[in-house]
Amino acid sequence: MRLPGQPFFMLFASVLLLGADGLHVPSSSSTQRQIDEYNRRQSPDGQHCEVTGGQATQYWDCCKVGAAWPGKNVVVRPAHSCAKDGVTRLEDSMTTSGSKGGSAFACNSQQPFVSSSNPMLSYAVGARPIALGEDSFFGACYSIQFQELPGKT
Repeated sequence: MRLPGQPFFMLFASVLLLGADGLHVPSSSSTQRQIDEYNRRQSPDGQHCEVTGGQATQYWDCCKVGAAWPGKNVVVRPAHSCAKDGVTRLEDSMTTSGSKGGSAFACNSQQPFVSSSNPMLSYAVGARPIALGEDSFFGACYSIQFQELPGKT
């Protein structure tokens, strides 16, 4: 559960969060190194890009994640999909999502989780509007501070 003001990392292509085998979450120091490297590559001055406002959502529906389809903006490779057990990794990235009647689902390792070393930090795969196109966010990692606004649920 996220507490008010709790930092929240949202990963739009889970490959940044998953270990090299796509099934195991790396240590928090490994994850932080990946985040720092991404920021150095994306930001002209090597610092975090500051953006205010915007919309994003996080959910867990067990469907194949969008970044698991070939042809997306791949950091290393498409994100993995799993069989309905959530553990058995599928090799064919063209397998239809379970939400469309197919047999590809999100892997258990892609579930949102709270950092074991910092309980005020959470990680999740997220979604956001694609007004700028998918290439603007697939494979990206964002640090998000949520605001407690009136009427927000």
